[in-house]
Amino acid sequence: MNERKGIAVAGNMIVDISYPVDRIPKSGELVPILGEAVRTVGGSVPNVGVDLAALCPELPVWACGRLGRDAEGELVREYLGRYPNIDRSQIRDGSATSFTLVMNETESRQRTFFTYSGAGADFCEEDIDLDGIGAEILHEEIFNPETEVKVDKRRNMFYTSDFAAHPVPPSQRHLTRPFPGTR
Repeated sequence: MNERKGIAVAGNMIVDISYPVDRIPKSGELVPILGEAVRTVGGSVPNVGVDLAALCPELPVWACGRLGRDAEGELVREYLGRYPNIDRSQIRDGSATSFTLVMNETESRQRTFFTYSGAGADFCEEDIDLDGIGAEILHEEIFNPETEVKVDKRRNMFYTSDFAAHPVPPSQRHLTRPFPGTR
């Protein structure tokens, strides 16, 4: 077996589209947007993957998830592509890229979010070619514990998970699970 090195990060890739507003409107009320939209890349894959790639440029990092073939998906691909140690071969095509509209109140600095799950909602275990990545660690953002990636111990891979901000029963709030026979 080849020696594994690096980290694969699996989960959501999203574009935040932020607008400045004076205040959040009440239902049915119109409030003007005060400036142009600002697009930023987020989600667990870009956030964790880019941090790892920037901290250690020699570390191989694999990005695993789904993106649409749209402007938002290209923005995420370009952002990840700035780091030569991030392998994007595990990014699968999906429906429209996930995005969040963020309304930023200029004075209070409070934010209100409207999100579209898009391609990220379709990401599943079958989307990751575990034989195609040489990572020693697979880190996965889990929205639903029923759909988390199952990595068998024969791959000699250490597995970590990060539960997204969704209610998870206390019995399932484990953060790391080494497989028997691994470190």
